[in-house]
Amino acid sequence: MAEKNLDFDTVIDRTHTNSLKYDFAVQRGKPKDVLPLWVADMDFQVSSYIQEALAGSVAHGIFGYSEAAGSYFEAVAGWMGRHYGWNVEEPWLVKTPGIVFALAQAVRAFTEPGDKAAGPSSSRSTIRFRR
Repeated sequence: MAEKNLDFDTVIDRTHTNSLKYDFAVQRGKPKDVLPLWVADMDFQVSSYIQEALAGSVAHGIFGYSEAAGSYFEAVAGWMGRHYGWNVEEPWLVKTPGIVFALAQAVRAFTEPGDKAAGPSSSRSTIRFRR
């Protein structure tokens, strides 16, 4: 199977698609033509591999809770090894629903109420960790 979506030059109109990046500036008190660069939202088509995997899941018709298979952990460990030279073991990896949740859990795990914690600055106004 060959990748089919390697076109990074075609502009895809994302307006009127309920895109947070393009459709909600006015509701957030900004001028209509503001382009928020804080949204981690790509403006090119997703990989055809991902599209095909999602299409297979959608065709199944059941959208219940699922668990990651061993291949998920193998892929993450392989990526860590190739990019950082780290030998990662599966029990060390914890799936989370997102980076903000993961950071909040780390703060809770490694601090006590009243402790101070420092982290990278972020343009995400939603990041607030309190102990």
